[in-house]
Amino acid sequence: MTVTRDSSSPRSNTFIHHSTPCSEGPDIYSRECRDDRDFEAIRQLLIESYGLNQRFHNWWLERIEGNRYHRPVKGGSTDWRTNIRLWFTDEDKLVGVVNPEGDGVAFIQIHPHHRHLESEMVEWAEGSIAHTGEDGVKRLSFWVYGYDEERQRLRPVVAFDVLINNADRKGGHILLGSDNHLWLIDHGVCFHQDYKLRTVAWDFVGEPIPEVIINDLDAFRHRLATDSDLYAAYAALLSQKEIEAMTMRAEYLISDGHFPEPDGVRPYPWPLV
Repeated sequence: MTVTRDSSSPRSNTFIHHSTPCSEGPDIYSRECRDDRDFEAIRQLLIESYGLNQRFHNWWLERIEGNRYHRPVKGGSTDWRTNIRLWFTDEDKLVGVVNPEGDGVAFIQIHPHHRHLESEMVEWAEGSIAHTGEDGVKRLSFWVYGYDEERQRLRPVVAFDVLINNADRKGGHILLGSDNHLWLIDHGVCFHQDYKLRTVAWDFVGEPIPEVIINDLDAFRHRLATDSDLYAAYAALLSQKEIEAMTMRAEYLISDGHFPEPDGVRPYPWPLV
């Protein structure tokens, strides 16, 4: 699946922030691609990660070999190393590659044990591979893994943020604990009666909402309408209009059955993290 980011869309996919600092693992450094030894290291990374990733979710060896030996003339240069960035551990083991796939298109290959590098790699690609179109807007398209287990865990988060009308779902508000528990923090700007959804989690736009989430939303709506104690608890914190708006958002998600598209002039929070 491809995701496109432009200057009006700061982040079109979501990166889960690990609560364990990267400094507790091996030190990581990045540099440009230099020579055939790097080419062989890229090949080895693709071979190793192929056995760890699901099928068809690796960049194919044929593609990097095609870039190496049959790269078309682009901008007067046939240098296969152009705009390839490499990430190494402090033991000089290659664990990540960003490779251009045409104008403004990047492919990101990460060893699955080093997923915390993804945000940094995308940010580098934005500065080095993004392409300015005829409209003057700088864009970057990149491949992400729709099968990704961590991203799939965000589906209830996305529905929850629509329900509470979260106006500040930054990337740093989604934390993955050392016990693999997903934590959501900082919900101080929610429940407004007017639509104010601002989030970095637009991964599932237009996709069907899983049945289990629909059932949970329906159960919540029913309980809110029939449980006077629950309603009183909300009424102690929210106005009647805010409660009514929350109920309408639940009904919308249930009846439409799909994750909504960004709406309004500012669908992203700032800063993003």
